[in-house]
Amino acid sequence: MSMTLDENSIETVSPEASPGDLSSGPFGKSAHAVLRRLGQGIEALERRPVVVILVLTIAYLWATFTIAHYKQLWNDEFFTYYLAGAGFKGAWQALLTGADQHPPAFYWLIHLFTNVLGFGHVTFRLPSILAFWSMSLLLFWIVSWRTSNLMGYAAMLFPTSSNLFFYAVESRGYALLMMFSALAFVAWQAAASGVRRRLTVPLLGVALVGAFCSHYYAILVMIPLGLGEVTRLIRNRRADWAVWAACATPLIPIVLFLPVVRAAGSYSQHFWAKPSVEILAACYQLIGGAMEFFACVTLAYVWWSIVRRSGSARPPAGRITASPHEVVAVVGFALIPVFGFVLANTVTHGFWPRYAATCIIGITILCAVAAHAVSRGSASFAAALVVLLLCFSAKRTHGLVRQGQGEAADTLANYHAMVALAGPNEPIVITELDLFHKLWFYGPPELRARIALVADREMAMRYVGIDTVDRGLLDLKPWFMENVQPFREFTAHTPRFLVYSYVGEWTWLPQGLIDEHLHVDLVTQHGDKVALQVTRRS
Repeated sequence: MSMTLDENSIETVSPEASPGDLSSGPFGKSAHAVLRRLGQGIEALERRPVVVILVLTIAYLWATFTIAHYKQLWNDEFFTYYLAGAGFKGAWQALLTGADQHPPAFYWLIHLFTNVLGFGHVTFRLPSILAFWSMSLLLFWIVSWRTSNLMGYAAMLFPTSSNLFFYAVESRGYALLMMFSALAFVAWQAAASGVRRRLTVPLLGVALVGAFCSHYYAILVMIPLGLGEVTRLIRNRRADWAVWAACATPLIPIVLFLPVVRAAGSYSQHFWAKPSVEILAACYQLIGGAMEFFACVTLAYVWWSIVRRSGSARPPAGRITASPHEVVAVVGFALIPVFGFVLANTVTHGFWPRYAATCIIGITILCAVAAHAVSRGSASFAAALVVLLLCFSAKRTHGLVRQGQGEAADTLANYHAMVALAGPNEPIVITELDLFHKLWFYGPPELRARIALVADREMAMRYVGIDTVDRGLLDLKPWFMENVQPFREFTAHTPRFLVYSYVGEWTWLPQGLIDEHLHVDLVTQHGDKVALQVTRRS
């Protein structure tokens, strides 16, 4: 909804101010003119959403393209790279091993993008870049409809100022999952309100299918929408069968992908990420930064209003009206991490914060509407919020660019360290999976003849307690095209090699080498990295 500025939106100084007021004295007229121009500028931002969104879109694309350019591919993205590169049939065959938990449609989409646009850091991540911003635009639509365009801009910038911004430049299914989930909420909200149901009801079905084709944890999106529909059912005393039918459309990809769904379920028993209260808390830490920012600024505004304007009764500039079923659905979206935690403990046995990333939809709406309500629709407050969120987003962009540059430098430093420690043409075993992928992909061709990664399910279970990483490496070996070797087979045929390992809870190799009666000498230790010289006993 649009809103106009009045004395409740931009606080100006009364012409009959006392001598101590800002408007009195030699600077009073100029200060008053500045405030008036500021109010006119804010009003222009409110009335020209197309121009503002276009400028923010250009800024977003510049920021994400820059981050994507500097950021090296990392472990999860290499799964996307190899499986998407295998083509339609190859990706399906790889997923039948159960070693990856993304639906095949996601890999087919990346395959199409890279085939048409060619492979590059930006083009490889372009679907995620576009999907994340599409979600932001949908949040603008949702919030501005109930509050104002200015608060809609704040909602649009909310995700880019949070830790979730990382997934805008990651070639995995999480940004697509968030976009389709936001689209499903918009379509459901419109269909429930009777708006163009011939369009919005099918759109709801398409959006839910798209969400399930992006990630299997899209099942969580059905909970808030289902709770909203149940609320409508109770209030109206009749079911909206068209909407319920649209909500059932995810059964289509579930049936079509049933063989790979079952295969992925076979990895759940010893999954690498077990549900815990700490992981549940980490789900909301993904929204960290922006959520605390909204709360602090809102409380500051309330305190300022009480101190400076106590006793003044200002009517809200825009009344917020929402149906009970919409409120239930929004709160349900905010509670998606809780639903995911329960689902993981009872069914899937695997859970990680990014699986519940769709909670950003509910949290953004709740924070924006709350900020609009406590500020009584103040346009100046909303404009200040937009400016500060822009600063947060710029800081987040700068941090991700620096992180990408630092990771590239770290990969190069590890390469030089390994080559210096190993003998001429001596094999090098790397235990850190992410580093191994990067060195294989970005390193010189001659390095590939020397480096190897060893895996063993039994040893992993014995020392680490999970086997999904080692099992997945061995199962996906035909598609990864990397030198992954079974542990005992490698040590039986390699009499002498260097191990370059990190020290942490996820590596079992140093202790496994000792228990297998291989001769191990410590060459050097630096930080969390150790170099071990290993020889097979005669």
